[in-house]
Amino acid sequence: MLKSEIVVELPPYFVWAYFTQPDNWHRWSRLSLSTAHWEVGGRLRFEKGMISTVSAIKEGSFVTFADDWSEETWEFEPTPDGHTFVRVTENPKAMNYTDHGAGALEKTRKALEKFKAAAEHAG
Repeated sequence: MLKSEIVVELPPYFVWAYFTQPDNWHRWSRLSLSTAHWEVGGRLRFEKGMISTVSAIKEGSFVTFADDWSEETWEFEPTPDGHTFVRVTENPKAMNYTDHGAGALEKTRKALEKFKAAAEHAG
């Protein structure tokens, strides 16, 4: 299990809305999101042909989605000062990390930094 986290200096409702808009993903993710149905059983279709399925969701709070290779959970928690604590947990299913996940963790950290910058710029 790999975990990364960051604080976005915007309220959770804004950060959740930014995250769930497919048009925003190209600004921060290495995979652009074409369409998304944010409900249990809903599909996330990425431009490179990859499809993930939502397995759990609580609007404004968290979402878990998975493909054949891994499962990701994104959590959005309010901080005492009104900002948003974002945590990403990745659970590999069929991936073997020769580096114990260090490369994957670094990619997620960079994506989170880009997500923070893009969301704060939009806010």
